[in-house]
Amino acid sequence: ALRDQLDTAVLNGADIGDYQVLGQVIDSAGALLASDTAAFAVLADLNKQLLGTVVVQHAVLEAGQPQTCTHTVRNGGSIAAADLELHYAVVNIDTQQAVFDDSEVVTLPSDGENSADRTFSTRGLEGNYACVLQAKINTALATLAFAPFEVLPPPIEIDAEITTGNRGRLLVLLDSPKSADDKCRGVTQLDLSTDFAAALSPQATVTVSVQDKSGAVLDQENIDLASFSGPVNDNPGSDGVDLALTAFTDSGITMSLVPGADNDKAKLGTEYRFLAEVASDGTTITKESGPIHTSCSQPIAAGDQHGEFAISDLAVIAGTSAPKSDDPHGPKDAPDLVAQRAFLEELLTTAGWSATITDNAETFTGELRTGGYTVYALFNEQEKLSETVQKELREAVFRGEGLIVAGPHDSRNTKKQKLGHALGIKAHGHDSHAESVYIPAGVLTDAAGMIDLFAKDKVARIEPLTADSLATYEGTSAKGTATVDSVTVNDYGSGRGIFAGFDWLAAATRDSQGSLAAQALLKALAHAHPAATSPFAGSVAPLAMVLTNLGIATTAQATIDAPYNTRVIDAPQAEVTDTWIRWTFDLAEEQVLTLPFYLVLPETEGLVTIQGRVTAPVTDEGPGDLQAEPSLSIDVLPAQDGEDMNQAVDGLPAKLKKQVEKHLAKAFDYRDAKPEKALQEALKASDVLLDEGDQSEIALVRAKIAAWIRRLEMAIEQ
Repeated sequence: ALRDQLDTAVLNGADIGDYQVLGQVIDSAGALLASDTAAFAVLADLNKQLLGTVVVQHAVLEAGQPQTCTHTVRNGGSIAAADLELHYAVVNIDTQQAVFDDSEVVTLPSDGENSADRTFSTRGLEGNYACVLQAKINTALATLAFAPFEVLPPPIEIDAEITTGNRGRLLVLLDSPKSADDKCRGVTQLDLSTDFAAALSPQATVTVSVQDKSGAVLDQENIDLASFSGPVNDNPGSDGVDLALTAFTDSGITMSLVPGADNDKAKLGTEYRFLAEVASDGTTITKESGPIHTSCSQPIAAGDQHGEFAISDLAVIAGTSAPKSDDPHGPKDAPDLVAQRAFLEELLTTAGWSATITDNAETFTGELRTGGYTVYALFNEQEKLSETVQKELREAVFRGEGLIVAGPHDSRNTKKQKLGHALGIKAHGHDSHAESVYIPAGVLTDAAGMIDLFAKDKVARIEPLTADSLATYEGTSAKGTATVDSVTVNDYGSGRGIFAGFDWLAAATRDSQGSLAAQALLKALAHAHPAATSPFAGSVAPLAMVLTNLGIATTAQATIDAPYNTRVIDAPQAEVTDTWIRWTFDLAEEQVLTLPFYLVLPETEGLVTIQGRVTAPVTDEGPGDLQAEPSLSIDVLPAQDGEDMNQAVDGLPAKLKKQVEKHLAKAFDYRDAKPEKALQEALKASDVLLDEGDQSEIALVRAKIAAWIRRLEMAIEQ
């Protein structure tokens, strides 16, 4: 008979490996009746013993919100899972592409558990996703668990604020190219026409003549209306001119004067008179031109009326030279003035400067006196500022503004009473042996470097008086009291003046936007700029609206309502009216956009509130929904009106006090009716104190005078 005996062996915790089972049959006396063996192996199946769960914090969320997934894995087997590589992934369900994947290696004992949180941004995601828990078993990733979630498109959300800017405006003076020589050199043809008040009879006759300035007849033509069929020129004329009757109708005539065949100059003389006598139905009609100057000594143009004639056509000999835009004092291989201006405009725009670039002293002076600038840059060599304007710039630096003078041809702008005092230097002629400019690491550059000078270019030699060196010439040596300094900086009053003895703009134009010369120039402008600006009455406030896109990409519109008694000076890329500034723009996800603008503040002190609004999305139907309403209040400070200077002047030594009071008294007398004369007297008051040291009482008076000068400048009618 057969009998099966079933025994169960618990293998939890058993080591992995091969095992053998021995079976024996023993009788009651203990004798072995039969035996047999069998083998088996204990294996680990991680696919079965690893149990996973994933929990998402948000089943549905908007793009941009953070999502957290909790991944838990438990070892349900009896054998430890050593060095288990776990992956925590985020997968796009539709494309099966992972957008996030993190991993770690753990060891799980039997019945052990590991839990891991992973938080990630959903910005840029949209659609159906899943957090997936995976384990690397053998060489393949096995998915243990997953949890789906949905990412919805984010709403439009834009944050906005209005801030005070940290950079004022820049006023630049360049040299202007010479215009083409189109000056009149002589007249080669002069056509005159006249009309009759009433129609002539068919039998009418006309006699036209030309006379010189003494009244002598030089040429004459005549014909009757019925016979006229084209230009009449029967007589050759004399004294180098020839007159022809080119048109004759019952309503008018035209005659033409040209150089005669005997005229070797091929142009008309200096002055002529024209006469027409018409006989019609027994009536004589006389038409006279009076003197007409044809030597170009007086302006003459088609359409001009001379007596009873009008110039209907005119041919002149004009100058033939082309416009000249060469750098005024070379060298010949320097970029021309047109290229330099274009380069500077691009450089400043890219760097975010709001600038007015002028190429004549008159325009520069007018802009200076608007009070709308914080930094001034003079790159001129042939345009010359008046002594008064140079002193105005000196005072601007003293009150806290910045100045750069680069590449002057001579020392007229740098004399002590003028800009030299603000620059802290004394000019000592030129040097033609310098080869380059060495700029050490510091104010003008982070890494030391060289700027090559133009061959045979003459650079300015200077003696620093109170200025510090920022760069030096290479290839030359000091001479007398001059030094090898090529760029200097001088702290002057509350402002700063920078001087460069070489043609900095030409070198930067040659070397391109990213060059050391160009970038050092930008750093010089920034260094000359005051650390802070104050919102005085009538001054220009640098402002900006800063937008941060917290939602989806969109087209938006930002508007600033200009407060009463303010005026917009500049708002790059904006539409500007008398009452508002408006920008329309594309705003990418997470983009931070700064929109600068400049307002002239009211002439009176007090609180001014600037209100803005942002709408989106902009469509053909309109500007969209309101997203933000930023605002900024500015406490406008009183401007210096000169009324509080007496107390400061009282602190001066008696001799200085007397001189300063004399000029200030005159300035006050002129202030309302003649502000330009008041300005002159205020400058004279400051001149008195120039070389009297920097004692606090003197500096205080100069600062007050300099501030008042700004108000006087703004009162001058431009």
